[in-house]
Amino acid sequence: MKALFPVLLTLALVACEKRYDVDYLSLTDSAESMVVEAPEGGFAIPFLGQSEQSRLVVALRFERLHPDSSWAPWVTAGFATVDRKDQVKAFVALPEPGAEKLNAGYQVVKDGEVKEQVVLVAGLPVSEKVQVQALRGSDGMVYIKVADREARVRLPHQDVDLPFALVSSATASLRWLAD
Repeated sequence: MKALFPVLLTLALVACEKRYDVDYLSLTDSAESMVVEAPEGGFAIPFLGQSEQSRLVVALRFERLHPDSSWAPWVTAGFATVDRKDQVKAFVALPEPGAEKLNAGYQVVKDGEVKEQVVLVAGLPVSEKVQVQALRGSDGMVYIKVADREARVRLPHQDVDLPFALVSSATASLRWLAD
């Protein structure tokens, strides 16, 4: 029986993994592509979309990290208000200075404060190419898919509607598409 326990635990965890029936956007050859440099402790926003765009996909790979800065190296993609005080976004980040693996998940920001942060995938190699998808549904939810893990997050309010991608304290190769 002891030998079966790891197998049963693995099957239980796989069965509990959520999948949502939503129409994520796929990267195509027409996707924008660029290497984005964000200075140590700073950020760059290579993409800021329009409110009528409800789907966003970003493929990323870190090229160079600034791991000792006050802002962790990370790439985020999601939806925000015009003033960026409210956001629902996926992230791929170095979790702490000196870490050798990336974490990926989502974050909810309301009134400029992080209200929720969930790691969906931990231990990704820094050199790995990661795909992030976000879809703003008509049901008031944002569906997020990071490295094949999914989450459904309630929007803080309906004005969180501008798709964006952001790079912080790193140089990253990005490809993105929004519609």
